Amino acid sequence: MYVKNPKTILLAALMLLSVVISAIPAMGQAPDTTHRPKVGLVLSGGAAKGIAHIGVLKVMEEVGLYPDYIAGTSMGAIIGGLYAMGYSSDELLNLVETTDWDKILTDRVRLNKIVMEEKHDYKRFMVEFPIRNYEFKLPSGLNEGYQLERLFADLTWGATGIHDFDRLAVPFRCIAVDIIEGRPVRFDSGYLSRALRASMAIPGVFAPVQMDSMLLVDGGVMRNFPVDEVKNMGADIVVGVYVGFEENVTPEDLFSFTDVLTRTTVMAGVLDSKRQMKKVDVLISPDMEGVQAYDFMKGKSISRRGEEAADKVRGRLAEIARRLETDKQPPLKLQGPEYLYISEVGVENLRYVDSSFVIGKGGVFPGTYITKERLDQAVEKLFGTRYFRKVNYRLEKQSENIYRLVYVEKESTRAFVKGALHYNNHLGTGLIVNGTFRNYLIPASRINITANIAEKPGVKFDLHKYYGKKQRVMDHYFVNWYRSELPVSFEGEQVGRYRHGMLKAGVGGKYSITINQQVGLDAFYEQSTIYPDEALQSFYPEVNFENYGFGGIAVEAFYHLNTQDDLYFPTRGIRLETSFKRVFKPITKYRIEGDQTMDEQIFSLNLKPFYTFYLNADQYFRVAPRVSFKLGTSAGLIFSDIPITNNYALGGVMFDDKINYETLAGYDYGEMVVPNYWKVNAGMDVRLTSRLFLTLEANAAHFANKAHNMYSSLRRANWNDLLMGYAAGVRINSVLGPLVFMVGDNHQDSRARWYLNLGYTF
Repeated sequence: MYVKNPKTILLAALMLLSVVISAIPAMGQAPDTTHRPKVGLVLSGGAAKGIAHIGVLKVMEEVGLYPDYIAGTSMGAIIGGLYAMGYSSDELLNLVETTDWDKILTDRVRLNKIVMEEKHDYKRFMVEFPIRNYEFKLPSGLNEGYQLERLFADLTWGATGIHDFDRLAVPFRCIAVDIIEGRPVRFDSGYLSRALRASMAIPGVFAPVQMDSMLLVDGGVMRNFPVDEVKNMGADIVVGVYVGFEENVTPEDLFSFTDVLTRTTVMAGVLDSKRQMKKVDVLISPDMEGVQAYDFMKGKSISRRGEEAADKVRGRLAEIARRLETDKQPPLKLQGPEYLYISEVGVENLRYVDSSFVIGKGGVFPGTYITKERLDQAVEKLFGTRYFRKVNYRLEKQSENIYRLVYVEKESTRAFVKGALHYNNHLGTGLIVNGTFRNYLIPASRINITANIAEKPGVKFDLHKYYGKKQRVMDHYFVNWYRSELPVSFEGEQVGRYRHGMLKAGVGGKYSITINQQVGLDAFYEQSTIYPDEALQSFYPEVNFENYGFGGIAVEAFYHLNTQDDLYFPTRGIRLETSFKRVFKPITKYRIEGDQTMDEQIFSLNLKPFYTFYLNADQYFRVAPRVSFKLGTSAGLIFSDIPITNNYALGGVMFDDKINYETLAGYDYGEMVVPNYWKVNAGMDVRLTSRLFLTLEANAAHFANKAHNMYSSLRRANWNDLLMGYAAGVRINSVLGPLVFMVGDNHQDSRARWYLNLGYTF
């Protein structure tokens, strides 16, 4: 046989032999065991029911089974996302138990975070309708989710600078739904706190989250049990915990309008969850009977239900852990940076507010080092202006510990119409209607118009025009008119009533020293008039007039401090109001019947300029988790002769900011009318539940006919000369406003007074 090129044939044979050898497994070689099966954990949505996930995690930790991947929706996304950051089950349960869920679910902030000119109206209306394009619009959710976003920003600080969710301690995915495109959105990257907030945007409860062109709501609408997502991550074994929608629903269960609407909204999610359950290796379904979606205050018992359900499959979970033959340890908890360097500051989503105002008010500027606490303060300052329905931030990493800060704002609608009902057994029933307009007709302004449609009506108009980047300086234009009806008593018995009308209109200027401190100077026209009824005229023959009052030009300087955490249910803080007023050339006005004359000894007809001084100071402090005290003092002094219409009216227990009115427990509203007074008061609140308080108040007051005699008459006074009274009862922080039922008495006549109030005062 002839071979033309032996070298070529030899080379070809060697190549063929190497291919054959590589295709044959090596004899006696151990199989490849480098690929360990991966465990995926899926946590469903379910609002408060999702707290049961924590109990399941506790059992998994006890058997040594730690997931390689986690996917969740809504509350499952919250628990799963935090666990993926390295939080343990014990830490998660502690968070649930220590979180102020009432604050989260009502979206309230403490009053001391709200600017002074907004404090009085903050959260005191039952309904609020935004006006857009000259039409009333319902809000997109009962709750904007500001407090929820603040909570998530705080809890996810450890993930600062991490954009890829695979870089968390455990790779993580969560689901939301874009209602623009009608499709589920899977989050595998971005800003973790924002993703968690979008996944829990429960329709009708929390407002949707806008991201780029998407409008995102709770993922449970379409994908409440994201098994496919965790499988796509690489999970070989799937453990699923389902606490979502009930499967065996009957027509009787869908009785109310909200039942039908809720079921209709989540129908796609219900059907999808049934398909997803078939793909789970270990399915854990805790017993949720009797647990409601809003039962966040029952964290420990709900977690226990998850633990009990996981105990039933503890053996299977332990078997998986043994079969994996791994010594995998709990994931290390991510720690955020202690300090950040801010290289740039930006603002998103502004339409009517200037970015310089946002940056200036926040107080964080480029080229500075900041902490998480400093960022939180900046957000609180911006939200406290009430220009925004919610405020958050995003930190864009430039390099190691160098970030670009971006405020993410949602501006308040520029015009709102608000309303609230109120009832008081001394003032009667009324409807408060309010219109608030920010930057609407005048740039950098706030117009506030409030009307009390009631037996004792009133109108308030305020216009604030702001100046400067931080808007601390403002002009103030105002009109304040009201009419009330007060009793007149003799030896403890009511002998008649009179109507009191008050008008105050003028201009002024204010300067906000801090968010809780303000000084100002007002110039205004003031008019005060009284109208006695027939019973009063019969009892006092000298009261022979149809009306009597005065009018005059006045100037008033004032200082206000308010660090209370709530206007009507404070537990901490100080409220201090002090003012000094001069009335120039007051003119008496009156009308009498026929040719009768006024009694000059009782009614000052030739008034001279006079001064008034007012002080009110209350301090609230908490002495135990459920017990708080109040100590306070108040004084009103009028120098020179004055019209009786400008006296101080004392009585009642409900805070009321009408001119010259002051509370005095043990007496009816406005029962004691005095020219000069000094009062000390004390109170105690015992919180029985989150919204129910047991209340006790006591006070003592002294009055004098002349301001300069106040000190000397007080030194000579005995106990019987003082106006001493007390009141006790319950107060409820209801959805309609303060519900107050108290009974009071005083040492003068020992006649019980009772106080009933529902809603906020005008």
